Amino acid sequence: MPQIVNEKPITGLIAPAFAALGGQLLAVPGRITVRGVLTVTAKYYGMAPDELMSDRRTQPLVRRRQVAMYVAYRMVGRGTPFIAHYMGKRHHTTIRHGVRVIEALLDAGDVETVTAVVAIRKRLQVLQAWRLAA
Repeated sequence: MPQIVNEKPITGLIAPAFAALGGQLLAVPGRITVRGVLTVTAKYYGMAPDELMSDRRTQPLVRRRQVAMYVAYRMVGRGTPFIAHYMGKRHHTTIRHGVRVIEALLDAGDVETVTAVVAIRKRLQVLQAWRLAA
């Protein structure tokens, strides 16, 4: 019987490797993850990552969550359903909407949004480079 990870069975060519690793999937060194984006975004805003994934919908929190959605979408290299699952099991269209909102703010030159996105992306790139060098 195949092992189950992220609610999907591990089958095919991956199954022997999964078994050889003792049932653990290792993160690829230097790869930017949704969890990493949430952690860096939360730290940038001085909050806990769990707050970004919460169901609360206050305006400042929603904007911060949308920034995390945008950065994750641009840097993780995965689709909106994957990102939505790791951001509190939201619907993938919520991620698309958040990305569009932040893109519109960036296009409009909103200083606060531009500053946040640039700073978060830089921090993620520094962490990625540091992990690759280690």
